[in-house]
Amino acid sequence: WARRAWGSAIRAAGQGTGHPCARVCVGGGGTRCRTRGFTRSRIRTRIRIMSSAVDDKDKQAFMDLQKRLWTEANNLKKVETQAKTAEQDKRRAELTLQEIGAMPEDVNTYRTIGRAFILVPKDDMQKELENAIAKNENVVKESKGSKVYLEKAVKETEDNIRELLRNSPALASHIAGVAG
Repeated sequence: WARRAWGSAIRAAGQGTGHPCARVCVGGGGTRCRTRGFTRSRIRTRIRIMSSAVDDKDKQAFMDLQKRLWTEANNLKKVETQAKTAEQDKRRAELTLQEIGAMPEDVNTYRTIGRAFILVPKDDMQKELENAIAKNENVVKESKGSKVYLEKAVKETEDNIRELLRNSPALASHIAGVAG
């Protein structure tokens, strides 16, 4: 039980030796790694060495880049959703305007406000729909510009992360050991 608890503590802390079986062998198999034969004390030493080998500046830079990537990706998703919604609203307004245009002038048209329906002259309804179409066209155009900018920013941030990991092998192995 004590062996398993110690191995679980290593796994829970997100530490590893970089060797894939360290997470399995230390916790469940006994005092030695089955493939490399490391004892617990040697594994602890390797963990301390790996932790100290990673530069704090590199860790901080990676965390900042990761945070920026997450923020930019979320903003990109928001812009894409906003453009999609505006496109749908525009299409709905176009179809409604087309249907109202085919109706006679004396037909009753109603606008919804919450749960209520209010009687509105046909001309006013057509003007509102035309304004909605124009507004949604502007939103779609602005969203496309923002989307291009954010896609470039996401790609640049991804490239910066790759470059940081390429220049700092200790950080890359530390991340692979934590994630793997």
